[in-house]
Amino acid sequence: MSSKGIIVALGVGVVFGVGALFGFSVLHFPFIKFDSEVKIFDVLNFLLALGLGLWVPFIIKKAIDDNRDIKAYVVDDLKALIISISKVKDIISTAYGVGTFTTADRDSIVLAFHFLELEVSSIEEQVKISFPRKASALAAELKKLLMEYQDYLTAGELMLSSFQSINDRFHKEHGTEYSKIETGIKTLVHKIYKL
Repeated sequence: MSSKGIIVALGVGVVFGVGALFGFSVLHFPFIKFDSEVKIFDVLNFLLALGLGLWVPFIIKKAIDDNRDIKAYVVDDLKALIISISKVKDIISTAYGVGTFTTADRDSIVLAFHFLELEVSSIEEQVKISFPRKASALAAELKKLLMEYQDYLTAGELMLSSFQSINDRFHKEHGTEYSKIETGIKTLVHKIYKL
């Protein structure tokens, strides 16, 4: 017998013991008289209440624990996504520090976004399975965050061959855009925990 089974058996034994002790003391109390007939309906009602009292907490606790594990798994993937996005930020920061922005840097950013899209697709599939009612809203929000950041970097001046170095203005603007996506993903983490 498992430890949970032993604990439940002991709990039921203690409840019956306390009930028997209480019943014995009440029956021997001098001023109270009880009907000694017990109807089958009363016994069934008692057993049903006892069964529900023991069964429901274990089932609800299991469902809550299972859901917590799923949420933690999706949240871990979102944290990994933040780390992957920070690699794009590192490319920009390194180019800013060096003073030049090369074709290799452009290619690295495009390749990084390819893998980021794959990560977002994976997270979207997991959310669809785990939280089907909220999946479309969560996935749409995540995709929107990534697309805005990607469009800022790949659809603007950064991808032009004439863009040779990252100036202070672009570096500050990029910091703002990166902060938006990072904050957005962290907000999604909180939303998932609240599901």
